[in-house]
Amino acid sequence: MNNLAKRIISGIALIIIVFGAIFLSEYSMLGIVFIIYALSIDEYKRMMKVQNPFLYAIVLISGLIFIACNYLYLTGHLAMHAYLIFIISVLSAYLLYYLLFNKTSMVNVSGMMFSSVWIAGSLSFFVALGWITSPTNYSP
Repeated sequence: MNNLAKRIISGIALIIIVFGAIFLSEYSMLGIVFIIYALSIDEYKRMMKVQNPFLYAIVLISGLIFIACNYLYLTGHLAMHAYLIFIISVLSAYLLYYLLFNKTSMVNVSGMMFSSVWIAGSLSFFVALGWITSPTNYSP
C-alpha cells in the first residue's frame, strides 16, 4: 500500500472517530483533543529533534492542563484569576527549566513553549464541538 492510500485511510478513520466523539459527549471530544495534542507535540519534538525528555514532559503536561483549563474556563467552572495564575505558573516553569538546565538552548525551550501554546490554544476550541449533545454548557 502506498503512502497516499495510507493517508487517505487514516484520514477517513480520523473523521469517523471525531464525528463519533462529537455526537457522543463533550468529554469524549475532550479526550480526542488530548490525544491529538499529545500526538502533535510528539511529532513536533521529532521534527525539531529535541532530545531532552524532561522538556518534552513539561510541554506535554502543561499543554494538557492548558486545554483542561480552557475547557473549564469556557464552561464557566474556572474563574479568570485562577486561569491567569495557571498561565503565569506555566511560563515560570519554562523559564525555571531554562535557567536550571543550561544544556538546553533557548531556541528549543521557546520553540516547544510556542508550539505547546499554539497547538493547545487552537485545539481547545474544538472541545466546544462536543457541546452539541449538551447545549446547556454554552450560552452565547
